[in-house]
Amino acid sequence: MSYIKMFFENSIGIPFSFSVISKKLKTHLELIMALTSGLLILLAWIFHETPSETPSIILLLTAFIVGGYAKAKEGIIETIKEKKLNVELLMVLAAIGSASIGHWTEGGAILIFIFALSGALETYTENKSSHELKALMDLQPETANLLLNNKVQKVPVANLKIGDHILIKAGERIPTDGLIVKGHTSVDESALTGESLPVTKSKEEAVFASTINLNGNITVRIHTLPSQTLFQKIIQLVQQAQAERSRSQAFIERFENSYVKVVLGMVAMMMVIPHFLLDWSWNDTIYRAMILLVVASPCALVASIMPATLSAISSSARNGVLFKGGGAHLETLGRSTQLPLIKQEP
Repeated sequence: MSYIKMFFENSIGIPFSFSVISKKLKTHLELIMALTSGLLILLAWIFHETPSETPSIILLLTAFIVGGYAKAKEGIIETIKEKKLNVELLMVLAAIGSASIGHWTEGGAILIFIFALSGALETYTENKSSHELKALMDLQPETANLLLNNKVQKVPVANLKIGDHILIKAGERIPTDGLIVKGHTSVDESALTGESLPVTKSKEEAVFASTINLNGNITVRIHTLPSQTLFQKIIQLVQQAQAERSRSQAFIERFENSYVKVVLGMVAMMMVIPHFLLDWSWNDTIYRAMILLVVASPCALVASIMPATLSAISSSARNGVLFKGGGAHLETLGRSTQLPLIKQEP
């Protein structure tokens, strides 16, 4: 491994760290497994033309395991923990049922691949949102220079109280909201406003947490607790936005338990009743029951929501439109029947 590290650092000039690579792989593991599943299905389709079907079946079985592991685990754990069925479990059962009647590729492996890819995209979005929120929270200073009896003491920001005086040196982040009582400076408020130009601040003017004091020492009297600053309120809004679900996602989460029960109940009846009432053979009965299970699986509905949302958000961002709440507000905009008129200047 040391040779690999030396190759990257000396030959290519890229700092190499196995821990960083391991962390990256772990973060994107679900997406890697989904794409690997798709590649295995493609290879199985190529080997399908060979005289022996064994290589193709082995590849498809591997695709089942690689692509379906994450969702199968999630579905089983959620079912045991919350005592209710979910679409993840239904998808896995549908894929197994499809394979049991010989449709390894059409209804089994491809079903698993589509569902795994959709889940991986959702996980990727959640991880990205968590990373962005962590980066936002990292902007908050952990300590402050508290002035007591004309002496400076470094204390945790959480210990500051309203009325305390703190010293903020040039280049430091402001730990909490307050008013300048001594000095003047320029402040970088881009963390709050997005404006890159510094704002001049002097005595009796307000400064805000997580902004940067650029070029002068100032003394600030705290008028807001660190847990109630404007920056903290922005973080809370971001957290609320991340927790929002689109109307389609909320509908699926609310409806899936009942839907899965109905589908499995119909499949169970289909496996027994036609044999006695319609005089079908057991082979025909089970075969058609498995077809019903595959057809009734909401694969297209579940898998379409996240890619469509990501595509819309990305397309909007390229055109300068940003959505705080993601899919929830996109769907609201999509249901709008009238767009606001923009007055054009002559």
